[in-house]
Amino acid sequence: MDDFTIFSTAISALTSIAILYGLFHLTSPGNHKGYVLGFFLVFIGNAGQVYRNISYYLSGIAPIDSDLPIWLFKDIGILVVALTYLALRKKG
Repeated sequence: MDDFTIFSTAISALTSIAILYGLFHLTSPGNHKGYVLGFFLVFIGNAGQVYRNISYYLSGIAPIDSDLPIWLFKDIGILVVALTYLALRKKG
């Protein structure tokens, strides 16, 4: 792995920690459940991607997504957050 990949993996790990910390503050009654669900999915996907990068860095063998690519949850979570935002904005 080159230095940029290690740096981007570290940034992704910090992002996962920040999202997890933020999830504990999003559960107040004023926040919509769509945001909490979306950010939780983003956390799961991002943490899965960090795990894949670290396992590749330690073993040198690229992991294979045979059943379900966990990193896909990051994209689904972003979609849920965006749709929640658009739905709440339409309501006014």
